[in-house]
Formats: sequence, structure tokens, C-alpha cells
Amino acid sequence: MKRNSLIIGSVSLVALAATLAVMPWSKSTTKGAYSKKGLPSLEAQTADDARKWLEARYIDQSTGQPITPEKLEVIRKQFRMSPKSKAVSWMEQGPDNIGGRTRAIQVDRADRTMVWAGGVSGGLFVSENRGNQWSRVDSYIDAGASPYISSMTQTSDGVLYV
Repeated sequence: MKRNSLIIGSVSLVALAATLAVMPWSKSTTKGAYSKKGLPSLEAQTADDARKWLEARYIDQSTGQPITPEKLEVIRKQFRMSPKSKAVSWMEQGPDNIGGRTRAIQVDRADRTMVWAGGVSGGLFVSENRGNQWSRVDSYIDAGASPYISSMTQTSDGVLYV
């Protein structure tokens, strides 16, 4: 029993000595550098800046001139006459043990009714009716693509990159 304790103690002492011999004890000569840089979005802005921003939002697309109060009232009337609610029906498609984590949504450039969506673990989904109904794109996974989607984009000629 004493012999086992002596062996264990000796091995522990040798391991500690080897660890101490290998450890780098010199201080690092690498120094970090910090330089303060301004963030234009956080700089103080004036009331004139706010007025210019608001004026830029109310530009007539067809003429490039500021929208007149009369035209603005016509736009507001059209907006008030538009439907107040749009019925969206949701259907649970699981899984029920984890939350959905959609990370990428892409509206098709050629067909605005088609919407693509991808999640961090669920694969690729497509809606052909502006998001009212969704279906999984099985051919995407069948082709060996990764189900872990974090971003997507579409080129001007319609190629979807996932």
C-alpha cells in the first residue's frame, strides 16, 4: 500500500515538474493598439439634418420634385381605402421540440409571388403564393446540399444561391 502511494506520488511530482519546465514564463512582447474612430451615425445631428432627411423621403418618383400637399392627400386617401387586414393562415409543421430559426428569406426577382426561406437546421422552403403556404424543397436535400442555411441571394438572371 505504501509502495503504491510512493509510486503515485513520484509520478505526480515528475508530471508537475515537467509541466512547469514546459510552461512559457516569459511575458509576451505583443502589445495591443487601440485608436478611437468616429462613428458618423452617432455624431450629433441638427434639426436641419432631420428636416433634409424628411424632405428626401417625400420626393415624387415621376417628377423628382417634392410631393405637393394635394398629392400627399391623394396618396393618404388611397392608403386608407386599401384592405385593413390580410388573412394569413398558419399551419404547424413541426418539429415541436425546437424553435424555428429562419435565417434567410429571398423574394424571387422574376416572380414576386414566389418566396424562398431557409433555416439553420430545417433546409430550404418555398412559397408560390406570397408566403401563405410553404413546402419543403426536397430536391435541395436530395442533391446533397446542406440543410444549415444562413443566407441566400439571387442574381439578376434568376440564379438562386443558398
